Amino acid sequence: MNRRSLRNTAGWLAASMLRFTGAVERAHRTAMQSDCTLAIYFHNPSGDQFSRIIRWFHEHRYRFLSLDDLEYCFKTKTPLPKGSVWISLDDGWRRNLTEVIPIIRDWNLPVTIFVPTREVLCGTFWFSHVLKNTAALPDPFRRDIQQLWRVPESTRRRVIEHLFEICPPLQREAMSVAEIADLAEMPQVTIGSHSVNHALMPNCNEEELRREISDSKRDLEQWTGRPVRVFSYPNGSCDERTAHVLAEAGYSLAFTTEEHAITLADDPYYMPRFSIMDDGSLSENICHAFGLWPPFIKAVKRFALIPNLEGSR
Repeated sequence: MNRRSLRNTAGWLAASMLRFTGAVERAHRTAMQSDCTLAIYFHNPSGDQFSRIIRWFHEHRYRFLSLDDLEYCFKTKTPLPKGSVWISLDDGWRRNLTEVIPIIRDWNLPVTIFVPTREVLCGTFWFSHVLKNTAALPDPFRRDIQQLWRVPESTRRRVIEHLFEICPPLQREAMSVAEIADLAEMPQVTIGSHSVNHALMPNCNEEELRREISDSKRDLEQWTGRPVRVFSYPNGSCDERTAHVLAEAGYSLAFTTEEHAITLADDPYYMPRFSIMDDGSLSENICHAFGLWPPFIKAVKRFALIPNLEGSR
């Protein structure tokens, strides 16, 4: 068993314990009784993974909201429907077309897909390309690729552009412009922006920030012939500058990776979402969808430190 399989098996056991103790049932009852919406997002799931989660919410009588529904509630201050879920997918992975879109059609399921425009044009996601070609990176990034998520955007782009020159992508990972335009014709699908370069907003200077937000909107609207009203922060990273720039550009909502249910008290430009694992078990992902996972892991880590703390006295 490899390391990832071992991690997912441990995740399934931990999630099964949470379900056995009634934590999931209590969270479910709270969601059904509260004026809130569970916003869950995927990246590149298999059809089986996606359909099992959708079926779970359907069988538990949740209402699937469209982006129009969500916008209407915030615009008019109408209470969010109890027991509601809003679904999105980040990045525009090409496998979504064969694995996810048929399920969306079959279930008539409203979804929003957030697309980084330059990644679509080049066909490959920079973070994926980095993981495949780490040995070709210059120091210090070869030794610590996480630094690419921390350096100024201009530095990251320079490193990534050089990497693409010396290691051209072998196959397309992202949807094409034509495929995104076709998706925009589906009544169930709304296309949103995920920036131009899948850039982390806090690492951008003012000019870069405006380009990432405005240019992606302009290009997506040209490709689809539809207004682009919503934005998803790559990696969930944002700062105090982003709301003003998004409002100026004409966006109505923007989404982070803050893990709690959406309520009308949330800032429309810093909306929370729960992340769903592409390869996690159904049990673990249901725990993710209710926000049970982070506090559970935090408690486990705190408990694991107790022997060390005691040993240091």
